Amino acid sequence: MSRPRCNYTVAFCPKIKKFIPEGACASTGIVLIGAAEAEALRLKHIENLSQTAAAAKMKISQSSFQRVLQVAHKKISEALIEGKFITIAENKLPIAPRARRSRGKDKSPTRNFRKKN
Repeated sequence: MSRPRCNYTVAFCPKIKKFIPEGACASTGIVLIGAAEAEALRLKHIENLSQTAAAAKMKISQSSFQRVLQVAHKKISEALIEGKFITIAENKLPIAPRARRSRGKDKSPTRNFRKKN
């Protein structure tokens, strides 16, 4: 019995979910990219994060991130070389909340200035 897959943290939902090569027909095939694979591609190639930093954002190990990225590269390569449709799967994973920058209660907006006596 195989080990259950862990939950990946995905921080985006793409607006466009299907890519169809010009002149291709459905009989060429469809490549399904999972939400975690799309997120791995985004973090590594769009955000230019290292594998370690990207893995930390997805809350998985670096080796798991590398496997997800490798599978995504293989699927994208197959679709481009063989002219297949690319479909990004619906995200069934929890979307991570965006990090907010807050000053906190103890930090005032003038913390770098001298206090006047």
